[in-house]
Amino acid sequence: MLELVGRGLSDRQIASSLGLSYETARSYVKAVRRKLGSNNRLAAAAWSWRRQAHPTSPTPPKWGRVGDQPKDSP
Repeated sequence: MLELVGRGLSDRQIASSLGLSYETARSYVKAVRRKLGSNNRLAAAAWSWRRQAHPTSPTPPKWGRVGDQPKDSP
């Protein structure tokens, strides 16, 4: 699911590609975003891109927008 968000697919496109209803896909995307602690699709997509580039990276970030920094960063 997150990989498809990372590719820039809409909820409708995700639903179609996975054979799900639009509402189910929308609900799944929302749940993934909530688990990542991201406030929007772009932040979730950015996390997906980083994770693909660095598969051994630690747990997902706890900030919501692309460009936001964790509290312990300088």
